[in-house]
Amino acid sequence: MAPQAAIYHDQDLDFSFRYPGALRVNEEVRHKAVLRARNRVQDEAEASKALSCLQTQLVAVENPGTSTFRVLAITRLDLDCRNEAVRSVKLDELTKDGLRTAMMMLGHPVIGKASGYKILEHPASVVDGSIDPQASVSKGPILGEMVCAIIEHSVVCFSALGTDRTRVRQVMEDGITFAGREQQPLVSAGLLSP
Repeated sequence: MAPQAAIYHDQDLDFSFRYPGALRVNEEVRHKAVLRARNRVQDEAEASKALSCLQTQLVAVENPGTSTFRVLAITRLDLDCRNEAVRSVKLDELTKDGLRTAMMMLGHPVIGKASGYKILEHPASVVDGSIDPQASVSKGPILGEMVCAIIEHSVVCFSALGTDRTRVRQVMEDGITFAGREQQPLVSAGLLSP
């Protein structure tokens, strides 16, 4: 019997995201991701400001440290905190850069072309990427997908990484529900490479 779905709920933005229950919340991995992000920025003041606007909401992992791992991360970038207008956000670029950054800890990624679409009225962008087995720390293929959407005055990004395309895609399949609305697919059909 397959594990039940787990649900992440963002109270501030009032949406819920369903994901496979086999992925378990992992605070240690989340903490390491925050530290890695801090170390990427040389200037301490700049790092503090950038990280105060970017929050890693959730990291959930299945089979950590094995050749069959999957990881889900949900991050939120507060545009008000950055004094950035919603209309100035280059969502496709932000999505590609986000996936590249997430995958760099595992090797040298090749990132695909981002595709823009909408989740209900929310502008969104999706991109996928891969790391060649010879260039990955696991010596096997690593695949990734990221969706970023503008929700109110935030950019919320959902990333899934793993060793099997079907299992990575399952992380993004269940969908997102906004208060009082029906569940929507996180990724529109046909936007990702087969």
